[in-house]
Amino acid sequence: QTRRVYVASFALDGLTCATCVNAVRGAVESLEGVERETVDVRLLPDATLTLQYDGDRLIDDDIAEEIEDIGFGAVLSSKHELGRDLERGSTEERTKTLYITTEDQCGVVSALLTLD
Repeated sequence: QTRRVYVASFALDGLTCATCVNAVRGAVESLEGVERETVDVRLLPDATLTLQYDGDRLIDDDIAEEIEDIGFGAVLSSKHELGRDLERGSTEERTKTLYITTEDQCGVVSALLTLD
C-alpha cells in the first residue's frame, strides 16, 4: 500500500521572534498527517516553513489555514511529491531535488540543488 507524501515549503509573514517560530511549529505539528520530525520553521534569512505530510490526509490549504488561524500569513512556495511504501518503510524518489541547509555566524544559508 502506498500513500502520497509531499515535501512543501511555505513563505511565512508576521514572524518576529523565536516565540512566533515555536507557535507556528506547534500548530503545524498538531495537524493529523504532518510528519512531525520534518517540520522546520525558520525566521532568517526569510521566514519559511518546510515539512513533509501525507497528501491523502491533508492538503496545502489546511496547513496555510492553521497558520493563519494563529495570526500569521502563509503562502505555498514549493511542493514536491515523494512516494512512500508503507509496508517496507522505504521512500521512492519522484523528484531529484536536494535541500541543503547550513548555519554559520552570519545566519542561515539555504540552497536548492536540482540534480540531473
